[in-house]
Formats: sequence, structure tokens, C-alpha cells
Amino acid sequence: GTSPSLYLQNGNNNFWRLFNGSGGDLTLREGTITRLSLAPGGNASFDSNVGINTAATTAILTTTGSVSGDWTGRFENTSTTGLGILAKIAGTSITHKIFEARTGSTNVFSVYGDGHSVFSGNIRTGTSNFAENPNFDNIVIEGPAHTGMTIFSGTGSDGGIYFGDSSAADGQGQIKYAHGSNAMTFTTNDGAASLTLDSSQRIIVGSDKVIYAGGYGGALVIRKND
Repeated sequence: GTSPSLYLQNGNNNFWRLFNGSGGDLTLREGTITRLSLAPGGNASFDSNVGINTAATTAILTTTGSVSGDWTGRFENTSTTGLGILAKIAGTSITHKIFEARTGSTNVFSVYGDGHSVFSGNIRTGTSNFAENPNFDNIVIEGPAHTGMTIFSGTGSDGGIYFGDSSAADGQGQIKYAHGSNAMTFTTNDGAASLTLDSSQRIIVGSDKVIYAGGYGGALVIRKND
């Protein structure tokens, strides 16, 4: 037979129907369209956008509120093998934004479809809050023991750190490790390597001045390549 139903109808003959479906779910329909379904296990499905404490917008879910001393939204998975939050889009370019965090109307952190992230403030690891130099605190790495940064490159490629300013192209100053020759190079004024420490532990200044320890009883030798 037909499930017991509750009908709500206005003067234009538009009606809502609340009834118990064949699978045990509680269903709310507008005409013939199911707008809300509550499954026996507690899961809910909505046909349209949802607004919590606010009217629904073009976003699938919108929530607005003034919350003091607690989170506006919280997602917690207590399973030790479970996952957290998945944000997924189809776009794969810099114009496609996966995630954005704001304070007021100011964007402080964004993740884009091509995989890169943008921070509007400083980046810090650790929680000790040591007093770093305020002029050089854009990236602060700290830890309770040995602490550092690692750069992996291709077998025959270079790994480097580049320095530039707002009036010139990047690369005015460079620190690079060349994996092809296993040499560390330092460059100034956007030119050729100013100083090189090669795989034989020689120091080469510019392109032709070599400093190395060896010969003459282990003395320091400085010579110019012919």
C-alpha cells in the first residue's frame, strides 16, 4: 500500500509531501521532486543548495554565524585509518582555485589547480616561536634537534636558490649545486659562477683562478689556469 503522507498545499496547487519511503527513509518532496531524504542510518541528502544560519547561495553549502571561543566549522575523523577533508576540482591551471583562506576580505592562503600554493604572510614550521630576525622571517624553519631544508633534483640537474629584487630579473645572485659535475657554485651580478667548489675540493674563483691544498708539502696553492 501507499505510505502514510503529510501534504502541505498552497492556493496555487503547489504541494509538499512528507512520507516514509519504501527503503525506510523519510522523504520530503516538492511536487514530484525529492528535496530532502533522511536514511535510517542518519545520512541526509539534499536536492539543492543548503544554507546554515543564512539563506542558501549559489554555493552548495553556505554557513554564516558569529561564534566566540570555538570553531565555526569542525571536521574530525576519530578513525586511525580514516582520512580528513577532500577538496577536488576539475580545473588544472593557475586560474582554478581549489582552496582559499581569508581574514575578513583579505586572502591569506590559496591552493590552485596546477598544484602551487600562495601565502600572503610568513611561513613557519615548529611552535617554539623563537625570536627570529624580523628582516628575514618570511620562512622560518625550527625543530628540537637537527633542523634544515632539503632540495631534491634530477640526476644531472641543478638544485638552487636564486636572489633577485623588484627592479631586475631573478637570478642576480645564485647558490646552486650541479649534480652533473657534483660542484657547488655561487654567482653574483647575474653572471657566470663567481665561486665554485668542485668535486676535487678545489675552489675556483671566476673561471680561471684555482685555490687548492696539495703539493709542496700540503701547502695552499693559488694558481691561474692557462
